[in-house]
Amino acid sequence: MRPKIYLITDTGWWDTDLTVLPYLSPFFDLEVNLIASTDNNKFSDKSISDFKEKYTIPVTIRKRINRIRNPLNLFIYLKMYFEILLKKGDNSIIHYVYTYDPYINLIMLLFKPSKMVVSIHDYEEHVGLRNKLRTTFKDMIIKRARFFHFFSENELSKFLLDHPEKKAFYTPMPLKHFGDLLTYQAIPFERGKGKKVLLFFGFIRYYKGLDILIKALSELKRRDYLLVIAGAADDWNIYKDKVAGNNNILSHNFFINDEQIGAYFKGSDFLVLPYRNATQSGPALIAINYNLPIIASNLKCFTNLIDQDIDGFLFEKENVLALCNALEKALDLTDAEYIKMKGRQKEKMQFYKNAELNVGDVFSSFMKENILTEE
Repeated sequence: MRPKIYLITDTGWWDTDLTVLPYLSPFFDLEVNLIASTDNNKFSDKSISDFKEKYTIPVTIRKRINRIRNPLNLFIYLKMYFEILLKKGDNSIIHYVYTYDPYINLIMLLFKPSKMVVSIHDYEEHVGLRNKLRTTFKDMIIKRARFFHFFSENELSKFLLDHPEKKAFYTPMPLKHFGDLLTYQAIPFERGKGKKVLLFFGFIRYYKGLDILIKALSELKRRDYLLVIAGAADDWNIYKDKVAGNNNILSHNFFINDEQIGAYFKGSDFLVLPYRNATQSGPALIAINYNLPIIASNLKCFTNLIDQDIDGFLFEKENVLALCNALEKALDLTDAEYIKMKGRQKEKMQFYKNAELNVGDVFSSFMKENILTEE
């Protein structure tokens, strides 16, 4: 009988989970408990239903009641805990994708640590998201659990430096695919004659540095570009006045659903990631998947993805002048140079796709060597 994994995750991480689970299904029986909000989820119920049908992996959606700190949510998670407890056997693993939720973290402390692995996306919290309560719950989970999974070698190294007594491994985060670009609806913006389209994509938070990009564009002495900002924001009022005076900036300040994502990447020439800090980037993995060159700050997660001036551009983080120079280089590329850059990125895309094929093997080997062998 194959071992079984009970995945407990949140819709905030579902874009990664749905790329990983197909690689695990040849090795494990899988059952997903997906924690969602009552509204404003990253994914629709239909897209999750389509995933269940395609991969025949059962997914139970457990919707929070109102705010994340509503104490009634504790009872939803307690119900989940007892349902899993009644079903799971000795050859079962609890796979928890860590999320900041005080009540789910309390419930996770009830599971047997010798049969649980915790996946952590961001071991080092992003600027602007750190607070005492988040740190307290993360420390509780790390102290209690024995086994950990990461999505980058850099995050794994930082974790083991702080916690050498723990056992941990990493698998590369798979590229993010949203279907064949040829099947997508029309590009949702007019690019304008002779302009290159710069895309800033995803939920807008301070650490992603949109303000840095807007300032850099205001310093440029040219207007042969269109910046498309696509994604909802924590607080759009922070940026509203900054973009108001630039007719070369188009703001689509709303949630972009799965069916629309490909159109934005298809219609753009560069993805711009002026992040202040990051451990990995979903938009970068979408861009590589769709062969869209990237302009990014010189954080470790981006230097691993981009070869300077070969398949994209890097600049010193939080340096407006350096970003201006990178934008100038991108805008000055001839058609032939741009095609060559895309060709080099396509070679890298194939490298990452090949690496994805080992995700299931690496995951399974760690479980056999550690969790599944313990009494």
